[in-house]
Amino acid sequence: MKHIFIINPVAGKGKGLDFERKIHNIFKKINFPYEIIVTKESGHAIEVVKKITSKEKCIVYSIGGDGTLNEVLNGIINSDSSLAVIPAGSGNDFARTLYGMQLLK
Repeated sequence: MKHIFIINPVAGKGKGLDFERKIHNIFKKINFPYEIIVTKESGHAIEVVKKITSKEKCIVYSIGGDGTLNEVLNGIINSDSSLAVIPAGSGNDFARTLYGMQLLK
C-alpha cells in the first residue's frame, strides 16, 4: 500500500516542512512506496488526494493544521484509503481534542 504525505508548507510557520527529510530517511530504510506532496495553494490537497485515492488504496497523512486536515478529508471521501494525522499547524484543535495537549508538546 502506498503512503501519501500531504504537507502544507505555510502551516505552523513552516513546521510541516521539517517532516520532509525525516519521511525520506524513514522510507529509505523500510522500502515502502511513498510520495510527498507539498501543497501549492488552498484547495490543492483536495485535488491531489482525490486524484490519487480514486485510483488506488493508500494511507494519506495530513501534515499541517486543521485546514490541511479538512482538505485531505474532503479529498479522501468515498475512497477505501486511510487517514493519518501529523499535527504541524499553529492550533491543531482536532489533534488536541483527539489526543490531548500532552502529546503535542
